Amino acid sequence: MRRISFRRETAVRRLHRVLEIAGNEASQTPNKPLLVVTGRSRRMVVESHKRELDQLVKERNSSLPAEVSKTFGDVASAFVVAGGGVSLVVMQATLL
Repeated sequence: MRRISFRRETAVRRLHRVLEIAGNEASQTPNKPLLVVTGRSRRMVVESHKRELDQLVKERNSSLPAEVSKTFGDVASAFVVAGGGVSLVVMQATLL
């Protein structure tokens, strides 16, 4: 029985890929909740997923208030847009 898994993935459309992975994991254990832990950062941002997040919103005929992506970050916001019933933990490191 696997309780936690770590993986390194490379993808062009990263938000789409992480949603695909989570969906696959959730379908393998349908009676157990899936907990997704993601980070967020507003400082020292290497790249933004804003365009892809906007694309997800359009693809799913959804809406996403700006406050959600500002609060949760782009990755967690993708899960909000996708729905699917995963539990999210969003972490942000502080700079000392």
